[in-house]
Amino acid sequence: MIKKTKADTQAELAGVLGVSRQSLINWRKIPGAPESLDEQEWRDFMSQQGLIGRTGASRDIGTLKVLIAEQELEKKQRENQVARHEVVPIEEVTASASRATAIWQTSLKAKLETEAPTRLVGKDIAELRAEIRMISDELCAEVAKLFDTEP
Repeated sequence: MIKKTKADTQAELAGVLGVSRQSLINWRKIPGAPESLDEQEWRDFMSQQGLIGRTGASRDIGTLKVLIAEQELEKKQRENQVARHEVVPIEEVTASASRATAIWQTSLKAKLETEAPTRLVGKDIAELRAEIRMISDELCAEVAKLFDTEP
């Protein structure tokens, strides 16, 4: 028996392609859409445009299942890396960075409000810059010391 490649109606073509008749009507408006009711021409067009029919959808489900399995495997691998202390979870990094920022801000305010006025009074621009650099370096050392002693 010879396989029919050309549908008699849009409804028949839509059924063969696994799409609604309305989808087919909308797709006909896309530049380059086939004018005929030839199934292969429409399958080629759908492939070029990334349009999905029944056969494409089943392939996509299979692809999605593979992607989900890969993501689950990656998640398990990350969990194992964390358990072996090979990597640090992003939550810990974020919490640590937030803590460091808070300490930095508190220490900077304290230095600027208490120490800086006496350290900066009567200095010229070059001396002010050097003194501010020293204050910044001191703050960095203080914050680093706090985090170096954490477990």
